[in-house]
Order: sequence, then C-alpha cells, then structure tokens
Amino acid sequence: MATGARRRLGHPPAGELQRRCSAAGRRTTNAGARLDPGDDFSKDAVIEVPVAAGQGRVELFASVSFIRADRCKLANSYTGSIEHSWDVQGEEHRHLRDAPSWLAQPGDDFFRYHSRIYRSSEVMRMTQAPDWAAMWWVIPKGNDAAPYMEVHISRDPDGREVLSEDEQEPYGMKTMKKGVDQPVAVLLRLAGDGA
Repeated sequence: MATGARRRLGHPPAGELQRRCSAAGRRTTNAGARLDPGDDFSKDAVIEVPVAAGQGRVELFASVSFIRADRCKLANSYTGSIEHSWDVQGEEHRHLRDAPSWLAQPGDDFFRYHSRIYRSSEVMRMTQAPDWAAMWWVIPKGNDAAPYMEVHISRDPDGREVLSEDEQEPYGMKTMKKGVDQPVAVLLRLAGDGA
C-alpha cells in the first residue's frame, strides 16, 4: 500500500483495519494526569464491535504507566508535548517520520509524549544529569500487527539511552498491562443479545 494511502488507527476510514483495531490508542485519562495515594481510578469504555463483520474473537488490551509523585515530577510541558508520525491536519494522514529503529519498524506510525523529569530532591537535581520520560504508542503497519505502548526513562531527550529497570526504580515508575480475549458469541451472550 502506498504510504499516503495507509489507513491510520484512531482516525481510519471505515474498513478492515478499523474492524480489526476499533479502539487502538483510546485513552482513559489525560497524559500526565495526577493520581494521589488513596485515590481510586476506574474508567468504563464502550467498544463497538461490528458483529456483522464476521469477527470470531475480540481481543482487548490495556496498559497504564505511572511514576511516583513523591520521587519526581514531570515537567508541565508533558501534557502538550504530543508528537505524531503522521500529518494530523491533512485528509490522507500522510506518514512524515519514523520512530527510532530500537522501537519500531520503518513506516510504523506512532505518537509520543515526552518531557524532562524533575527529581524530588534539590541536591539530586544539582548533582545528577537530567533524565527524560517518554511514552510511545506505536501503531505497526499491516492489518495483523497489534499496537503497543512503550514507556521509559532515558538520559537523552530523544530516548536513545533507555535506563535499565534498576536505574528507573528510584522514580517509582511502573507499567501494568492487562488483556482479555473472548469469542464474540460469549460477549453477545453476556450482553443478552446472543442465543
């Protein structure tokens, strides 16, 4: 498929890709949102599944990543730092740039948020090099590839030197993932629409 004609998740035309990944990249909260200790957070989402499209199974995956506010703070610019790999203004959503090769294949689409991390200790801020947080949502080309989220802390603003898990631990950063795979018939039965 030509680069300019490739369908984008999040705003694709009606068709096969939309049926396959009907809610890829759907956010349940704003990037950089604060959740304090003791706060509860839950979000219900309604995902429309085109039953007539012949889908046999529905796969849903959710990822959430967080850092501890008592250990560091994201720069205020984080929420407005979104960058897209495609032209968000144009009707064809033409691919403009590739993600780094360690993250995705050439031609894969992505969006990312990134900002500097400010440590909770003034002494640490003065004595240690700055670190950067980035969240990438990668949308691989092709109809069979599943989108994925990659969150990391790096020494470089562009994320070339990703810190190890041990190096990220002082920030209290964690990523949790959950998935479910159900036959459409079971979902219909649970919803009261199946036989």
